[in-house]
Amino acid sequence: PNAVRVLRADEIQPFMAQVPLATLPQVGRAFAAKLDERQLVYCKDIWALQKFDLQQWFGTKGELLWALSRGEDAGDVLRPAERKTMSSDINFGVRLRDKQDSLKLVLEVSRQLSDRLIASALVASQVTLRLKIAVLGW
Repeated sequence: PNAVRVLRADEIQPFMAQVPLATLPQVGRAFAAKLDERQLVYCKDIWALQKFDLQQWFGTKGELLWALSRGEDAGDVLRPAERKTMSSDINFGVRLRDKQDSLKLVLEVSRQLSDRLIASALVASQVTLRLKIAVLGW
């Protein structure tokens, strides 16, 4: 999930061998074109080269490319922030006529929020209901 894949040590080389260099972080169109000029297309194409050669050809990006092609990345894995709120809104053009209509609306909003919580596999610790009431004459 979230574009993160965890591999065992013995899975890294076979997985990385077929990864196109153009899909690695910090490899844009211009850098990919330079790699293509040297017939460097996949991570496995980098493995036969010395780190020094890559640094000579591509500068600091050469060192980064050497590490990334081997599945080494010192960067942090970003985890999505924990969801703290969830809401459900209904906009309606018809004014509520009586208490029964109001209760139907609250029930519908509650159902929608419940469905969203279930779909997200979350449990609510608190539910807040906010009603906006139209003022006559506005």
